[in-house]
Amino acid sequence: MKAVQINFSEDLLARFDADELVRELGRSEVVRRIAEGYLRRREEKTIAEEYAHGYGPNFPPIEEELEGWTEAAAAWREP
Repeated sequence: MKAVQINFSEDLLARFDADELVRELGRSEVVRRIAEGYLRRREEKTIAEEYAHGYGPNFPPIEEELEGWTEAAAAWREP
């Protein structure tokens, strides 16, 4: 692991240090977990935005995509 330096206001650091999980696991572990959670949420948001863009209001309705298909065409053929 690589050590990094971050700055907290005195009030924020006091509140952080008073937290039960911070006292149990230590500052570094809690900050790592916070960073992981932040990055995971950002990735999920990016994926959701890309999905919405790809399948958004400009995407043709499913009816257009399936036009001409019949249930017979979608049925499994008997061997």
